[in-house]
Amino acid sequence: MDHDFGEVRLGQTVSHDFLVRNLGKGVLKVERAELSLPNMAIRSNPIEPGSEGRISLELKTAGMAGVVEAQALVFFNDPVLPKAVLTLRGRVRAPLEIRPFGAVYLAAFKDEPVEKVLTVVNNEEKPNAVKQIQSEGSHFVASLKIVEPGKVYAVTVKAVPGAPVGRYEETLAIEMSSPAGRVLRVPVHLFVKPDLYAMPDSVDFGEISLEQIRRSGAILDLLKQAIIVTSRRDQFSILSIVCDVPAVRVRQTPLSGASRTFRIDVSLDPDRLERGPLRGSIVVKTSDAELPELRIPVQGAVR
Repeated sequence: MDHDFGEVRLGQTVSHDFLVRNLGKGVLKVERAELSLPNMAIRSNPIEPGSEGRISLELKTAGMAGVVEAQALVFFNDPVLPKAVLTLRGRVRAPLEIRPFGAVYLAAFKDEPVEKVLTVVNNEEKPNAVKQIQSEGSHFVASLKIVEPGKVYAVTVKAVPGAPVGRYEETLAIEMSSPAGRVLRVPVHLFVKPDLYAMPDSVDFGEISLEQIRRSGAILDLLKQAIIVTSRRDQFSILSIVCDVPAVRVRQTPLSGASRTFRIDVSLDPDRLERGPLRGSIVVKTSDAELPELRIPVQGAVR
């Protein structure tokens, strides 16, 4: 049984009474309940045969924001209906929201223009202005535009021209004019890609059961992964591919010659699998003068 409570402000308490009819011959009781969130409460009274009763489910929304779903798994003393799931769902509106979400992800080649726009929304009745924004990092810049004074602001985040190739974890600080002088800190994840790069840039097999693989080799097909090595500039050749993990096999397509894109299929050799960690690298040597070697981490575990 579900109930949609719509949209509420952060900190409000929402509740709903779920109707239950006792079609049995004995008194229906809730023996226990498992609640999916710590700030939930459930109340009920015994229901006489042939009668209707209510199970009240309550949710305090302090510390929540966005779409919320709270569930109660209720266990009855009735063998015909031993349990039921009660659900409260809706949206909690925070006083301040950052849309589309509270983080920035930027990926671009070196010197390639890339930007993302965040919208800061004040959901309170009183005005709350963005006083200033600050880049806590050296690889991106941010600018501010007033959309609706005291209510809505647009923040544009751009990669700094000439940012070196690499991954950067930095922060955008947004200072508001609220009495507490609240500062919103937004993570900025920046990936400046080289002209020759691999996607994905790592291989993770997760946790593998050796016993299951021995029972069914089809599992190995599910564990196969593909890496695409691409150059945005010129054609290049793969001179060699070596993996220092004995149980890992690699195969490139096309097998030889020059291309702007190669596919590397990565799989496991069942005859060489042993219990323990899978940890090492796939080293791809190329004819590219600026990036003659790519090193792709490999990880996993065999139990």
